[in-house]
Amino acid sequence: MASSDITLPFSEAKTRAIVRMLLCFLPLVGMGIDLIAPSLPAINHSLHISPIVAKDLIAIYLMGLMSGTFLSGTLSDTWGRRHLMLGGFILLVMVSILPPLFPYPTVLLLSRLLQGLAIGTFGVLARSTTADLLTGPALLRTASWFATMWGIGPIIGPIIGGYLQVYLGWQANFLFFAVYGLIGAIACFLWLPETHHKRTPFSLKQIKNNFAILLPHKLFVSVSILMGCLYSTLIIFNTLGPFFIERTLGHSPILFGHAAFGLGIVFLCGTFCCRVLIKYFAPTEILSVGLPVVLVFALLSILISYYSHSIWGILIPTAFLFFANGVLYPTCMGATMSMFKELAGSAGGITTLINLSVTTGAGFLASMISAQSSKPIAYTSAAFVCFGFVFYLWAARARKPAQECQSQ
Repeated sequence: MASSDITLPFSEAKTRAIVRMLLCFLPLVGMGIDLIAPSLPAINHSLHISPIVAKDLIAIYLMGLMSGTFLSGTLSDTWGRRHLMLGGFILLVMVSILPPLFPYPTVLLLSRLLQGLAIGTFGVLARSTTADLLTGPALLRTASWFATMWGIGPIIGPIIGGYLQVYLGWQANFLFFAVYGLIGAIACFLWLPETHHKRTPFSLKQIKNNFAILLPHKLFVSVSILMGCLYSTLIIFNTLGPFFIERTLGHSPILFGHAAFGLGIVFLCGTFCCRVLIKYFAPTEILSVGLPVVLVFALLSILISYYSHSIWGILIPTAFLFFANGVLYPTCMGATMSMFKELAGSAGGITTLINLSVTTGAGFLASMISAQSSKPIAYTSAAFVCFGFVFYLWAARARKPAQECQSQ
């Protein structure tokens, strides 16, 4: 990190410390989905709710995550980052202790919605704070670290959730979030300074103007949609995978946790690969090569689903898909973070709003699908990859004539 890449009057050591603190809590975003996934069948049985409602615990979390990121990202340009982030951690603690105390389906759904709101607040403000602190190559490198630390959540979340489910029950998952949130609130209160000083007064007209700047940018919107489509493949596996592996194949939640742990390692390897590639290639170059590759992996998973009905028949093609996502997702994140630095909060909020609108739809769609075989997982994942690929290709081609006109 060069001193020229720091945009505020903080020392390089102070800037590093802030970024590292934010990175330590970033796994929380991925854990919000993956920690609870091994417990979905048990929640279905314990609370006597339908499998659809149990699967909706992931989709409704994503709905809260979407709302939290959009609202906090927009408001932070007016109110600053620190107080909103602190409020998000406190909210996470409060809502996470409710389900163990009041184990009712309505309370569980409300808690998951508000958990998403709280974690979404941290997620978007961590990105905005980093964009306040860094610029240039340092910002792109840190974006890859963001994806790496987010990837730790899907790695350790399912295995922690699996053991908590087997030995302590599904309630322990919520208490885990409460403890993590409490640590985050203390760290934020003690060590996080305010990093956004060029605030704009809250104005619906200004928000509308920000939308008018951001939404017509086809590449910005298409990359945000592509992020959602790539992320949806992880959501689909974590929604349908537990029922297929635990119910259809008869394996334990711990085995599912270990399987998801392995897939998380594969995703993390992809993010490290991205960190190397981003040093030598522009994000658009990585996407132009990587997207056809991930599409091939998605289509191969459909083919394999017809010939293999074991756990390996779903895990091997999913591993290739997760690795490709590990390369492409942080590439997309870095691209969107660098497009509108002057509107970092609003841009982060709108990016995540678009991203999670897609993934929330994927979550609700997956909740309505019966996972009696690996075919539904393969087909649904491939459909989202195809959609993201086509949409990005359209935006990239539309951008080239515009650039040619400007150069003339």
